[in-house]
Parts: sequence; C-alpha cells; structure tokens
Amino acid sequence: MKKITYNILAICTVILCLTSLVSCAGSATNTASGKALEMTGFIQDEDYKSYAADVYSKNKITDDEIDQLALMLKMVGAGALEKRQGIKSYELISEEISDDGNSAIVMVKIEYGNGSVEEDKMRMIKDDSGAWKHKMR
Repeated sequence: MKKITYNILAICTVILCLTSLVSCAGSATNTASGKALEMTGFIQDEDYKSYAADVYSKNKITDDEIDQLALMLKMVGAGALEKRQGIKSYELISEEISDDGNSAIVMVKIEYGNGSVEEDKMRMIKDDSGAWKHKMR
C-alpha cells in the first residue's frame, strides 16, 4: 500500500512540475521583458517581419505596412549587424513597469559576434488587446 501511495505521489509531482514548466514557457511573452527578449531574438535571427509585427502603433498596422517596416529595418539593421558579426547572445538586465502597468522600460544586454557589448533600452507599451509591443521613437 505504501509503495502504491508513493508511486501515485511521484506521478502527481512530475505532472505538477511539467504543468508549471509549460505554463511558464507559454507566458514569457506576456511580460514586457519576455516580449523584449523575444524581439531581440527576432533581430538575432534576422526575422525583421516578426519584429515589425510587434512594433506599437496607435492604429492597426496592415500587412503591407508590416512588410514595409520590415524592409526598412532590414536595410538599416543588416549592415550594423554584419559590421558587428551578428548577435552572439543577449540577456535581460532590468525591467521597470510603470505604475499603471501599461508601459515599461526594459534594458537588454547584447553581446555581438565581434566581442562588443551594448545595453539596449527598449520602451514597451501594451496595445488595446493587452499585448506588449515595442514603442519606437
């Protein structure tokens, strides 16, 4: 009887741990810092369209506008990334959420392939649906 109880307890513990891991992984981009890190990953992967889709706009952005923004980002960003030999790694430094919870400043440390390191300040804002977006100047 003790062995059965122990096995059931062990299985429940494993299920609980897996459930926690899955729920945390899925909600990472529901935070300002999670979205900022995801967007930095888009730049690392040179996925400018995904980055452009997560840029904040007061008005709904059309697919054509996303494509145009992605092209501009590629034209500007690709040369800078090539000069620095791409992004080697990045990590969260800090996240400051506003009192109302609708905007944040996220600091990300970026290490480039050539060894240079930069701290990037990303202004994040929630859109009308509550999703975090990058507010470009």
